[in-house]
Amino acid sequence: AKALSLGADLAGAARPFLVALETGGEEALDRCFTEWEQQLRASMFIAGVDRVQKLRSVALRDRQGRVLRERAR
Repeated sequence: AKALSLGADLAGAARPFLVALETGGEEALDRCFTEWEQQLRASMFIAGVDRVQKLRSVALRDRQGRVLRERAR
């Protein structure tokens, strides 16, 4: 969600999935995919968007709450 909101066209990560597959097999890999999907959906809900593409329009803040980018209209 963070990479997409910062303007990436796509984002990926292989290591967590490879580790899940290696240590727990296909069942662990399936759980890993499900967790990632749930986390993305939660991020979208918190940001108030219903489509991944709309993540680019959300306001971004740093950990201290300073605005990094205003909400796009």
